[in-house]
Formats: sequence, structure tokens, C-alpha cells
Amino acid sequence: QGEIDRTTFKVKEHKQWESRTDSNGKHIKTWREDFDWTYTTTYAGTIKEHGKAALKVPAQKDEGIDYDLLKRRDPILWYGSTQLYEDDLFDHGDSSYNVKIRVMSNCFFILGRMWLRVDDTFLRIFDTRVFHVFGTNKIIIEIKRQEASRSDLVRMNSENLLTEVRNCRKAEQVDTKLRVIKNESFVVTVRRD
Repeated sequence: QGEIDRTTFKVKEHKQWESRTDSNGKHIKTWREDFDWTYTTTYAGTIKEHGKAALKVPAQKDEGIDYDLLKRRDPILWYGSTQLYEDDLFDHGDSSYNVKIRVMSNCFFILGRMWLRVDDTFLRIFDTRVFHVFGTNKIIIEIKRQEASRSDLVRMNSENLLTEVRNCRKAEQVDTKLRVIKNESFVVTVRRD
């Protein structure tokens, strides 16, 4: 597990842009080193109980999202999807954050996904999953952050993913190819008043 790559990504046209000059022949610097133009966020949500931040503790090995329960064909009572932001990165890829929620009779599941693809350069998926079984006092939170540069994908003979995968709806195609930089699970125990 490592830190997020905050590299200033350079696209194909960067050499043209870097060599621009104004009418006096003075070099024009058009980028800021402290600005993340990919809109990457590491926000993984906030859970509050009675107006105060709830205590998150690392999950034990036997505590996790019950994916078998989620795979069952139980009726979905309510479903929602919200695109929080989406940008085409000046026609050099795409960046988005989407939150989906589904509620069944026995549980709810939330997926927050930050997706980034910089054309021919980089892929990133940051997922936050929240799961709760009704009748229990535990909320499970899983945070997984993955990314891969072009050189990472070339080593895996998968560089085609940088051009073929155009949006986060195809994230399952790249999930196993990306380097995991964070993978942790938490449990929030809530009081049942």
C-alpha cells in the first residue's frame, strides 16, 4: 500500500504547450504545480451518529461486506445513482465521481466511485463501499484505491486499456490490472436507541 500518485500528468500535446511564447517572445507557463486538473478526490464519506463523527475501527477478518447476500435475487426496494461530477479533462480522458445506492428488504449497499483515465497515460479507480444488514448495529466500510501508469500496463501487456476503456462502467475490465495503493475495511458500531 502506498500513497496516491500526485504527478502532474502530461498529455501528448504537452511539448507544444510548454514551448508557447507571448507576443514579446516570453515563455508562457500555463500550468500550476499545486492544481490537480484530474479532480482526484480521496474522500471516502462521513458517518455521523447524533451529530458527531462515528468511531470507525478496523474490521476483523470475519467482518466484511456479505457479497453473497448482495448477489441474491432479492427485490430491490429502492435504487439511486448520482453523478457528483464528470469532466472530459480538456478532451484528454475522463474523470468522474458517482454514488450508487440500493436498498433491499434485508440490507443496503452504497458504492462511491472516483474514476480517472488520462488518455494513453494513466488509470485510477477509488472505490468506497458501505454495507449494512438491517437488524444489526454494524456498518461495514471498505475503501479500495487502485491505479496504473502506462508503464505499469505495458509491463502487464495491457496498455490497450488506456484507450479501450472509456468510462467507469467498464471498470471491471481493469480492476485486476491496477496496482492497489490502499485496501482497508472498517466497522462502525451504531447505538440502537
